[in-house]
Amino acid sequence: MGVYDPDKHDNLLGITDLDKLYEVEAEGVLRAQQYILDLDTDFVFDNRLILDLHQMVFGDLYEWA
Repeated sequence: MGVYDPDKHDNLLGITDLDKLYEVEAEGVLRAQQYILDLDTDFVFDNRLILDLHQMVFGDLYEWA
């Protein structure tokens, strides 16, 4: 895996501890999972949904999300 460099992995929250960064990312994954579970059964799985899920997971942390 390599060494974590907080400057290389700039995040919007200024997190420098790698374990904390993983924790916040995991919270985003849980939000996205819950969103999927709450969808109606006839939802459309398309590019828009994928982009929305990506934003849910990483949007609070990274500009590129």
